[in-house]
Amino acid sequence: MRGALKRIGCFWIAGMICLLTVTGPAPARSEDRPAAAAQADAKSEAAAPAPAAADGEKPAADLTVSALNLYYYQGRAFSRNSLVIQPSLTVGYRGFSAGLWGNLDTNPYPLDQAEGKHSGNWTETDVTLSYGKTFGRVSAGLSYAYYGIAGANAGGADVRDQHDLGVSLKLNTLLNPALNVYYMFDNSQRWYFMIGISHTVEIRRMISLKLAATAGYLASDMGTADMDGAHNRIDDSGNVLAEKYNNFLDGMVSITLPVKLTKFITLTPSIAFAFPLGKDAENYMKYNSCTDAAMNFSDKPSSFLIYGLAAGFGF
Repeated sequence: MRGALKRIGCFWIAGMICLLTVTGPAPARSEDRPAAAAQADAKSEAAAPAPAAADGEKPAADLTVSALNLYYYQGRAFSRNSLVIQPSLTVGYRGFSAGLWGNLDTNPYPLDQAEGKHSGNWTETDVTLSYGKTFGRVSAGLSYAYYGIAGANAGGADVRDQHDLGVSLKLNTLLNPALNVYYMFDNSQRWYFMIGISHTVEIRRMISLKLAATAGYLASDMGTADMDGAHNRIDDSGNVLAEKYNNFLDGMVSITLPVKLTKFITLTPSIAFAFPLGKDAENYMKYNSCTDAAMNFSDKPSSFLIYGLAAGFGF
C-alpha cells in the first residue's frame, strides 16, 4: 500500500506539472480558491461548495500545486524544516464534486537524531466526495473524505487510514461567517468544529487580497483504553493524561494574494499563523507536532508560521 501510494504520488506530481506547462488555458476563479498556506482550510473546506462544485450548468475543474514550508492540519505540524509539495485536483458539476489531494515531504524530519536525514516520502493521498448548494445568502455542503496515510519515512510502518464526514454552512454576507463540522473515524474517533470569517479585497482587476481567521474545537470520541496523545489532554510536563481532549484547539489567521497571470492561470502566495487557544491546546500542539524526541517539552513549539506559493488553473 505504501509503495503504491508513493508511485501514484510521484506520477501525479509529474503529470500535474506537465499539465500546468502545456495545457491550453482555462479561466480560474482565484478569489474562491482556499488559502494555499493553511492546510486546515485547504482540506477542511472540502465540505463547502468549491469552485468546481458550483451550481452552474457546465462541468468545472481546478488543478493546483502548492509548495509550502510546513504540513499543518488541525493543531498538528506533520513536518519540520522541509519543503512539502501538495497537489490537488477537483472536478465538479451542478454542486457535486470529487477531489484528490496529496502530500510529498521532501525531507522527513527524524525524531531520533541518530537516524540521520531521510529521503523524500509521499505521506498521504486523500480522496473527497462532496455536494454543495447555495440557498440565497446561505451555502451548505456535505462531504466524505478518505485519507490514505503512509509512514512518515520511506520504509517506515504504514499508519492506519482515516475517514471523515463533514457538514458546512456559510453566510454569503459581511465577513462570510462559516461553520464546518467533521467526524473522523477508523484511525481515530473525534469531532472537529471549525468556525471562520474571511474578507476579500480586490486591489486591481487581476489581483485580490484575502484575509481569513479560523478557530477550531476538538472533542475526542475514543475509548479510554484506545486513546493516545492525539486524543488526550497533555499536562504541563508533556505527560499523556487518561482524559479525553474536549476543548478549543487551534486558531489561525491567514493572508493570501491571488494574482491572475492570465485569465487562465493564477499564482497565490500565502502566509498563515497557527496558534493554541488555551493552555490545554498549547500542551496538545507541543506534544503532537513533529519535534525532536529529546527536546525539553517546555521548549517545543506550539505555534507555527506556514507560508508558500500555489500555482493553479481551472475551467
